[in-house]
This record gives sequence, C-alpha cells and structure tokens, in this order.
Amino acid sequence: MHVAITGVTGFIGAEVLRQALEQNWRVRCLYRNANQLQAFDGLKIDWYKGDLSDPGMWLGFLDGCDAVLHLASAGVADLNDAYTGITINTLALAHLMYAAKQVGVSKVVLTGSCFEYGLSGNTAGLKGLCENDRLLPVNAYAGAKAAGTMLAHSLSVSLGMQVIILRPFHVYGPGEQAYRLIPSVIEMAYNLKKIQTTDGLLWRDLVHVSDVAKAYLKAATLEWNGGKGAMIANVGTGIGTCLRNLIEIIVELCGRKKSDIEFGALPPRANEIQYFIASTVACKQQLNWEAEIGIEQGIEAIIKSKLDDFVMRRMSK
Repeated sequence: MHVAITGVTGFIGAEVLRQALEQNWRVRCLYRNANQLQAFDGLKIDWYKGDLSDPGMWLGFLDGCDAVLHLASAGVADLNDAYTGITINTLALAHLMYAAKQVGVSKVVLTGSCFEYGLSGNTAGLKGLCENDRLLPVNAYAGAKAAGTMLAHSLSVSLGMQVIILRPFHVYGPGEQAYRLIPSVIEMAYNLKKIQTTDGLLWRDLVHVSDVAKAYLKAATLEWNGGKGAMIANVGTGIGTCLRNLIEIIVELCGRKKSDIEFGALPPRANEIQYFIASTVACKQQLNWEAEIGIEQGIEAIIKSKLDDFVMRRMSK
C-alpha cells in the first residue's frame, strides 16, 4: 500500500503515520518547514515539501500513490477565522481532489469534524448524532468543515471518485496538546494547583487516538462504489461522558480530592454545544470498525506516562 498523508505533525496524523509504518506501508508525507522533521528522524518516510494552499503542489505530492489520507486542517486555534478555514478546509480540498483524479489516486480519505453538526448535537442529545443529521455549525471552523463535506460529496459524484469522510469526535490520548482538557487537568493536579474548570456540564464522546488512527487505515483499504457521493462515518465510541465526571475521575486518579476542583471558575466558550455524541452504526457496518479502548483505561495510561514525566522533571531540578 502506497499512501500520501497530510497533517502528520498533528495529533491524529502522527498516530496514523505510526500505524501505517507498522503495517509496512509506503508513506509520502507533506511538510512545510524542515524543523518539523526532527521528530521523525530514522523513520522510512518519503517527505514532500509543499503548502496546502498551493494548487500546483498536489499533482507531484499525490502522483504514484494508491490513496491519500488528508488530516491537515486549519481554524481550530481561532474558531472564527473564516478566511483561513475556507482556504485550507475547502479550497485546498478541491485542489486535492482534482489532482487525485488527474494522477489516478483511487481512494480519498478526508477528515471532517463532529463540530459540523453544531446545534443538531443538542437535538440528538444522548442518543447520538447520525451522519444524515442536519449540519448546523456555530463557528467559522465548523462551517468551513461542513462546506468541505458538501464540496467533497459533489466532486465524488462529478469526478467519479471513491471518497470517504471520517468525522472524529472528542479525540484524546498520548501527544494531545497541553492546552486541551485532559492534559491541562492532569497538569494542574500534579502541580498542586487549584483545579479550575468550567461548570463541566457538557457531554462528549471521548475516543482514543489509537482507535481513530485504525479507522483511517481501514478506510484506506476499503472497497466501495465510487462516484455516488462521499461515504461519511462518525468515529466515536457511541458513549457520552459528562465532562464534570471525567474531571473528577482524572483528579482522583492523580491522587487529589474532588473538593480540590473549582467547577465554574472558568467561563464556558461562546456558542458551546452541550452534546456531541456519535452514533457509530455506520462505522461498524461500513468500515467494520469500533473503538476498543475504554475511557478509564485510556485515562489511566495517560496519567501513568505523565507521572513518569513529572518525576523525571523534579529529579532533574
């Protein structure tokens, strides 16, 4: 299997790359800055320098590959940056698909987002969101992702291509950015700080990054009828977790008391959706995939690795 992968310097992309190499796949990866490559020293990777927004680079990047796994994205850092979101999540996607058709890449696996559903998350509640639920995004990032989905669907039909869009839900695991919920709560707990959070009343579908990466590899090898529109599949566990309960579990596993948590000390983000929980029927039926790592198992492994890191840091002082 020869695959082109974008976004390998990101959280999910790095795990997809690791698993692809474990499967002895030939991989070609996109990069912009040579400084990004230091973390990948010694790995058998065909690096290709280019920029997502450059329409001319896609032909060379994709030429000779069997499939492309497109994980690179933009807009999460600033959810209301419409210009960057549209440029990367929509226009660059169009360049990718036209180039893939031209050079004969047979499978295109794209990355959507649970945030495309927006307000439909609250309507679905704990029963979970289905792939055919309405897309009602509430910020520019989610809107650009939803626009990308519609564009990919239409180009799948007009170009006669095999396209699958995976919509990861709340992904966590090793390598997650420090500012995100789970790493930040662990950091506060181990540094004996007051653990300040929002009210914690949101519900999320937490899925381990290792499981998510497996879904991408399955999608790359899946045979299906192209040209009838993009196949869309939620990537989640189907289980809702209240973030308040999650925070309490993390804190107790770190050896702290629930009373050390200051719920409501931080304000919620604007336009926050209370429920983002996946229906996983499509992934089970179409990809033969389902999450294997339970939330407590995944959290315990992260805490153990973080504890080892904190001990080493303190010993070095």
